[in-house]
Amino acid sequence: MQSAIPKASPDWSIFDAGLFAENIMLAATAYGLGTIPTYNSVRFSAILHQTLNVPDDERFIVGISLGYSADTTINSYHSERRPVNEILHFN
Repeated sequence: MQSAIPKASPDWSIFDAGLFAENIMLAATAYGLGTIPTYNSVRFSAILHQTLNVPDDERFIVGISLGYSADTTINSYHSERRPVNEILHFN
């Protein structure tokens, strides 16, 4: 899945596309799908424009890979992070 906005859009539209992508990812999670936002899936925009029949005045912002999570773990690295409440405070 790719998200595109008109090339003439203000830079603020990139933020809107990010919010759109976030909500698609949250909805997919609610349906039991895993998601990964990726730049590589929109990196070759000329091919996407041609294959998906998207006009040249549209700009691809982000791709979202989605599918069912595997039972295996490829990357088992976990950083030792401080709990959020130790570093973030609202006053």
